[in-house]
Amino acid sequence: MKFILPFGWTLAMAVMLLLPGSSIPKTDIAIIPYLDKIIHFILFAGLVFFWGLYLREKNMGKKWRIKLFALVILAIMFGVIIEFIQGYVIISRSFDTRDILANSLGAVFSAAIITFLKGKD
Repeated sequence: MKFILPFGWTLAMAVMLLLPGSSIPKTDIAIIPYLDKIIHFILFAGLVFFWGLYLREKNMGKKWRIKLFALVILAIMFGVIIEFIQGYVIISRSFDTRDILANSLGAVFSAAIITFLKGKD
């Protein structure tokens, strides 16, 4: 996997998560329960998945699991920082601990999937 995919995913999600609330379109899809949490889960699962695959291809041996664990911790920290920025810097956005939970679950879920796939090699 090329560096551009995980980097592009990270950049795109950071931009989306830091948009002012007024920039987010209001649509009927918002009636789906917990859609916001589902989106956070998918974004952070994708973050760890794409970076994890990138690291996996580097074939780092036992260091690979340590790097994957560090990646999950960094993703969770990134999610917490984003929430603080949303709550205290971005207009019309708010801090939500449930978003942090969704971010964290997405990151951990994706790491588990990658670990499972790595075992199949």
